[in-house]
Amino acid sequence: MTEKAYLSIKNVKDCLIRFLESDQASVVAIRGAWGVGKTHFWNELVTEVANSRIHSSIKSYSYISLFGVDSLEGFKYSIFENTVPKNMIGKPITLESFSENVATVSQILGKKALKSIFSTKPLSGFSRAVDSASFLSVRNSLICVDDLERKGEKLSAKDSLGLISYLKENRFCKIVLLLNDGEDGMEDYLKYREKVVDIELKYCPSVKDNVSIAFNSDENVFSIASEYACNLGSSNIRTLFKTKRYLLILSPILNDVEVEVQKEIVSSVVLYCLCFYRAGNPSIPPLDYVVNLGNKLFGLGNNKEITDQEKPWHRLLLNFGYRSTNQLDKTLAQGIEAGFFDLEEVNRLAVARNDEVRQQKSAQEFHDAWDLYHNTFEDNEDQLVEALQNSLVKNAQTVSPTNLNGTVVLLRDLGHEEAADKLIQQYVLARKEQPQIFDLNNYAFGGDVTDEKIRDIFTSEHEKIDNRPSLIDVLERLSSTNGWSPIDEEVLAESAPEDYVKIFDSETGEHLDRYVRVGLKFKEWSNGNDVREKIGSNVEEALRIIGRRSRLNQRRAKKFGVVVENDA
Repeated sequence: MTEKAYLSIKNVKDCLIRFLESDQASVVAIRGAWGVGKTHFWNELVTEVANSRIHSSIKSYSYISLFGVDSLEGFKYSIFENTVPKNMIGKPITLESFSENVATVSQILGKKALKSIFSTKPLSGFSRAVDSASFLSVRNSLICVDDLERKGEKLSAKDSLGLISYLKENRFCKIVLLLNDGEDGMEDYLKYREKVVDIELKYCPSVKDNVSIAFNSDENVFSIASEYACNLGSSNIRTLFKTKRYLLILSPILNDVEVEVQKEIVSSVVLYCLCFYRAGNPSIPPLDYVVNLGNKLFGLGNNKEITDQEKPWHRLLLNFGYRSTNQLDKTLAQGIEAGFFDLEEVNRLAVARNDEVRQQKSAQEFHDAWDLYHNTFEDNEDQLVEALQNSLVKNAQTVSPTNLNGTVVLLRDLGHEEAADKLIQQYVLARKEQPQIFDLNNYAFGGDVTDEKIRDIFTSEHEKIDNRPSLIDVLERLSSTNGWSPIDEEVLAESAPEDYVKIFDSETGEHLDRYVRVGLKFKEWSNGNDVREKIGSNVEEALRIIGRRSRLNQRRAKKFGVVVENDA
């Protein structure tokens, strides 16, 4: 027997193609760790070369898994059941292909015998004759046997290998064995392989090899994912394909966010898939541990002690660049655990994170423009002025009033009065949707805004704002305090009964009771005050409107002392 250890994927592929092209019946064993992708590699290869590199003496192909197969008869029948013509390699088993196999059996048995067997009631599988005939039809085949070490307890490896040897010697079959190293159940294989296996190949792809196989796509998301998977040493092909599936689901969201957010999401998905599908690997932290990590990587929190078990986990996470788990991360982790994402929630959190990143980038871009002033003695006034103007207008949403003031003051000092005035107007226009920014009296650094034109324009803009509180704001505040302002009283009095009805209909919980009672109390507090009398009356009328809807609401209104007419 010739054994080739740790060949590259290309070398293993070349060896297998020579095996397939040969006119000799033989047995090849492909060994490798669980999850490295042996089955995927073989399926891809045999599909690729089916019509060009397999020797003409081979007429059919059968792929079987011995997982749980408990008898030699079951093994034999599985080969027959999964046989397809050579030109159907890579295509699913169909009723048509199975019918072709049965037709072959009928030729061996004779149609009358087959008809007699199938008419037997009850029919519990094939009879001995059919089992025998089905196995007789297996010859000149390429057969792949997977999961030998996971066969049923009643099927011995010795008998399995004996059958494989028989197929090679007497039926001119080429057999490929896919074997998991390090698994229980390999002892008998190691004992008898010398007599059966002609070539044994060690399939040991690098992390990069398997990452390239799983993320074989030109999409940018998989370029990012490849980098992170290689960084983590994630080589399990099944885990990588699951990761790919999740990334494809998230791709519409990823396409709409900044590359920084893309990387955050992709890195989390790659890591969380590795942790969730860790298959008991002690060096990889469980997903729930990572999600609930808190500040433990920094030695913070109540429990600063790191166990021996946790130390390799922390090394992996720190080397990967993982630091903490935010709400977006938790939502992604929940999706991986559940097998599906709440895409609406993921999108909401991704958009929020994207806004944060854009603001950070925006602020940095503005500060970079100021570097042309602070970090050089070059004669670059025109470049500086243009950069400050462009940057401030582009990033106005994140530029503070004090930074606007500093830019305007510099422009005026340099003699660019017109540019300074225009910049103020552009800033005000950009911040129209955030009118509170113009209230310098409530701005912590309002005193640092020294440019008179900025102060005048801001004051004018702030005066345009309707600062009146809403009805619900007033009710909420009065329900927890004993005092109110004239503007509060004005808002309550100008609100019609229908306005109160909308509030009472939209609110639930204990605070609703407080809203109703505080409105009704204005009648008690009126002492001849017509405005307060009107507030109480409007609240009473709102309760009557609600009470007329049903007998139940009549009783609810009565609870507040308001009797609805038809309940009097």
